[in-house]
Amino acid sequence: PAAEIMAQRLNLNTPLIAYQGAIIQQDANSKPIWAKYVDKDCALKIIKNLKQRGVHQQVYINDEILVEHDNDIVKAYSKKMETGYRVVENLEVLDLSAVQKILAIDLNPDIAFDVMQKGKEEFKEKMSLTRYTPYFCEFTNPLAHKGAALEFLANYYNIPIEQTMAFGDQNNDITMIKTAGIGVAVGNATEELKKSADFVTKTIAEDGVVYAIEKFVDLGVENVK
Repeated sequence: PAAEIMAQRLNLNTPLIAYQGAIIQQDANSKPIWAKYVDKDCALKIIKNLKQRGVHQQVYINDEILVEHDNDIVKAYSKKMETGYRVVENLEVLDLSAVQKILAIDLNPDIAFDVMQKGKEEFKEKMSLTRYTPYFCEFTNPLAHKGAALEFLANYYNIPIEQTMAFGDQNNDITMIKTAGIGVAVGNATEELKKSADFVTKTIAEDGVVYAIEKFVDLGVENVK
């Protein structure tokens, strides 16, 4: 995943939370220490529904992006995220027992919104749906969110959750921001995320993450909230 690429660039050797919290693993080749996969029956229904609507979809299995059409959408996504992908003849016949997520993409934001609304109506508590750009709708296990993954890692390392800090910029970061001892929104974050944060730092371009870390190291966790 893209997280693995960034971790390699930064020479990180700590577990990575990927796919909105569906997976936590040391690296792409190791067995996950936390995994919350999409229910396979739901995955099949989602694939069929999106195919009928003509909405582009990407199915993520074992850190691989699988698509049926080698179109401009997946090419642009792959280039931006610096990830590869594989074209298969039929997503419906794949082994769907370990789907990390399904991403629906449509260049018409109204269609992407409608996909999310209808998905919430059909799957209710069986699926978690996130629309973190106007064109994306992501389907994951309802327990696969960044807040739950952060809590798991804190327990894994025996660290009180109050002594954790998390940064975010999009609405899919809200659960993580609310779970962390100090939830920080960068200055260019969405307004909804800022409302959920304990602190709004400077923008990414202004090194907002560095600013917040230095600020709270100086002040101490107990003085934040």
